[in-house]
Amino acid sequence: MGAGRRALRPRLAQLIWMDLPAAEARARGEARDGPELAAFWRAWSRAEAAHFAADPSRPRADLLVHGASWKFRAPVDQPPPHIQ
Repeated sequence: MGAGRRALRPRLAQLIWMDLPAAEARARGEARDGPELAAFWRAWSRAEAAHFAADPSRPRADLLVHGASWKFRAPVDQPPPHIQ
């Protein structure tokens, strides 16, 4: 979080925002990182909410990506990476 923060915006060529429901983002992070980092994710969620309340990036994004429906697609002639 914070790559699009107010202090950096004048230097950015583009600001891209990935929109994902908070619960899904957290679930993805916890699934990826395991239960050992659950405390980290609780602290991250609080810090992220405070950061974006004070310095919102989404309204200033040049491109919005809706990540809830995003899926990896391998080229047709290659199997997905988990099969290789």
